[in-house]
Amino acid sequence: WNGYRFVVNRCVIDGRTTLLETSTGGWNWKQTARINYRVRGREMELTIPRDVLGTDRLEFDFKWADNTLQTGDAAEFYTNGDTAPNGRFAYRFVERCD
Repeated sequence: WNGYRFVVNRCVIDGRTTLLETSTGGWNWKQTARINYRVRGREMELTIPRDVLGTDRLEFDFKWADNTLQTGDAAEFYTNGDTAPNGRFAYRFVERCD
């Protein structure tokens, strides 16, 4: 979906468990794994097993979005809710293998 393969925490199970989902094309998602999470103050920690991501070396773009009004519409990143980084920008994580 718009360059993103996974979505995390769209479907919360309880105060410690949420879902990792994989895009099957467009705004269609399938449950991939139950993952643990923890919120402390303004921080959220996720535990995502490396094997469910399907790669040995981690390199991915990610974005945080919350409180959008319409799901599946990337234009919501500009007009509604909260995102980091803003708009269609994304953060990049590259695992160093020194």
